[in-house]
Amino acid sequence: MFKTDEIIYVAIVEDNKSLREEVVMYLADEGISIQGFESGLQLDGFIRAKGRLDLLVLDINLPGESGFSILKRMRSSQPRLGIIMLSGRTSPVDRIHAYENGADFFLVKPVPAKELESVIRSLFARLKPDQHDDCWNLAVSKRTLHPPFGQKKIRLTLRETLVLEALNNSLNKTLSIEDISKLMDPEAELDARQKHIVESALSRLRIKIKTHLPHDQSEFIQSVWGHGYQLSVELKCK
Repeated sequence: MFKTDEIIYVAIVEDNKSLREEVVMYLADEGISIQGFESGLQLDGFIRAKGRLDLLVLDINLPGESGFSILKRMRSSQPRLGIIMLSGRTSPVDRIHAYENGADFFLVKPVPAKELESVIRSLFARLKPDQHDDCWNLAVSKRTLHPPFGQKKIRLTLRETLVLEALNNSLNKTLSIEDISKLMDPEAELDARQKHIVESALSRLRIKIKTHLPHDQSEFIQSVWGHGYQLSVELKCK
């Protein structure tokens, strides 16, 4: 088993109270930080309260929102989250549906608590960030932005590449709208139309990057009121 000194933060969404409490008690005794919920609604409340989460264990048949629905939106909002489906269903169709929507494991009940613990520790070890790859990398010549932890690279336009490189090299990683405008079009005057073009371009860039942000990062580029924009992450240019 993959043992680690780090605390693993896990949530289980299971409407069977006795099973949920049994899993929570066992994993807590094994040093895992575990929270139990009976529905997706309760899980959402935990996430809104900034509860830390490394892995999620999901039943499929739940009151209200189904486990499959929770799986889809959690995979979309937290790409780095480990997700284990735990269900009494044995149909290959359910397994395929789970994996196609981003599940890392599909376990069929009843699952021995020891086996579930082993899967949790194994998945955490696999998803654990590489300590030497914990920042963003900008490949200027290739016009690609590489998110931390080996996620899929993001292709950029020439202007987007120039803006990110300039932001990273500027004082306090901050540029005014006028500075960014000159990078995008050196001949353009900063009138209302050009300002709108710049703001729209930055908005598109932020949206392009947003889905790749780790769950502990809220922004990549933030607006600085009355000035312009600031780079909010550690970025290496090469």
